[in-house]
Amino acid sequence: MQPSAYRPKHLVQDIAALIALETADQDGTLAALVAHDWGGAVAWNLANQQPERMRRLMIINSPHPGAFVRELQRNAAQQAASQYMHFLRRDDADRRGGHEEHYHQQQRENRPDSLEHFSFSS
Repeated sequence: MQPSAYRPKHLVQDIAALIALETADQDGTLAALVAHDWGGAVAWNLANQQPERMRRLMIINSPHPGAFVRELQRNAAQQAASQYMHFLRRDDADRRGGHEEHYHQQQRENRPDSLEHFSFSS
């Protein structure tokens, strides 16, 4: 599969198509979509673009896109903690040896000592 197939636009389209297929004998609406981590980011986009596809959305371990963007712009700790995403987006990330170790090393080095660095209030 081409790396471009993993762009958020295509992932959202894939999930929407899967929901349509799985709910074809119903009203086309999923009772609940549960998503985790990077899948949560895709689910947030799907819920924003096609809210009629689901009655409920449960996101585990993935912040609301608005809060995440805000923290990426303003919070040095969040910027550091998110650096691994640049590595994972590389075209050769799946072929580079030790990419999982690189990810875990980045997580260890960039983990804030406390949650006080993260303020998601408006």
